Amino acid sequence: MANEHEVTAVRPKEFKNILVATMKYNLECGERNAPAEDYEVPIVDGVPGIAKSALVNSASKECGLDYGAPVLPATRDPAELAGYLRPDPAKDAMSRYAPDWMPRNDERRNVFFDEIGQAAQSQQNVLCEPVLDRRCGGYAMSRFSTVIMAYNPVSSRAGSQAIVRQLLGRGTKYRLLSSAKDWVEWALETGIDPLVVNFIQWKGDEVLSNFDPAREINPSPRNWVSVANQRKMGLSADLLFKAAAGRIGAGLANEFVAFERLLSKMVHPSDIIASPTTAPVPQRQEEIFALCSALPAHATTKSLPALIKYCERIERREMQVFAVRSMLAKNLRERKAAEKAGVAKDQLPTDWRMAVPEVGAWLRANQSVLL
Repeated sequence: MANEHEVTAVRPKEFKNILVATMKYNLECGERNAPAEDYEVPIVDGVPGIAKSALVNSASKECGLDYGAPVLPATRDPAELAGYLRPDPAKDAMSRYAPDWMPRNDERRNVFFDEIGQAAQSQQNVLCEPVLDRRCGGYAMSRFSTVIMAYNPVSSRAGSQAIVRQLLGRGTKYRLLSSAKDWVEWALETGIDPLVVNFIQWKGDEVLSNFDPAREINPSPRNWVSVANQRKMGLSADLLFKAAAGRIGAGLANEFVAFERLLSKMVHPSDIIASPTTAPVPQRQEEIFALCSALPAHATTKSLPALIKYCERIERREMQVFAVRSMLAKNLRERKAAEKAGVAKDQLPTDWRMAVPEVGAWLRANQSVLL
């Protein structure tokens, strides 16, 4: 197994960029019918829940490639991975069926072998042929596919074992690190609950992902998305605590619920919209984070000028930026959703950046900070 100190560490945004570049390069290989050895195979490890699958899915979509479901070698018989044998009268021998996971006939679909560290050596050995030769069971893989492999390191105690050297040596190895900055950017674009996003923004990397194999429950990017979903259930504070504790642990869940309670003690966004120049501005750091997470839900074309005016009174510039970015991200998501639904261009929701003068002025005044 490769020395862990030699592995290239990457943040989520960096790894997605690498994946996109790799997929585009492999598509070019397909266009020129390049030999199998020209194709690149990314191999990534990282602690459980760090969003390896989500990054592969996102990069595939960006490249216009189908993703489907991850292939879990550990759950499949080696013969199933290689393609079941069948009698072939024409050859007077045994032949194999094409494996169901393998894209063929110029299909534009990627193959993601996930949790390969949980696979036995016999299962890992089967993967060597498709990864290196882009063939399996006598069938050629689509020339427009990229093979990606992922696993959890043995140190995570997630059922992983050493990867056989001949398989690990068939690709480029990366170690995925968590990054609160990257996660916050992704969460704003995706529409994750602003309160959860702001809590992560406030507390940082150690809260987003803090994996300890000795603990049964650990915070992770995947688990924080679940907490955001739990907030949509209408649970009381006590029940939300219990639900969140099942995802991120009791200590952190207690901090998060206390953060949520701050909102009930502060100025309501409707009062801010009515009196943006006189509504009280919180001074404590955690109060500012909590309030800024509540503003996007109340942002409309009509209310936005008042909300911008209020945000300009927040002394902490990074919180101004976060609040305004959150509101603009909401507008962008609504426009993209309408476009996807086939809404005519002249019927799309208003683009606040162009139609609201206060937004344009704020963006110009804060251009250096945004960059």
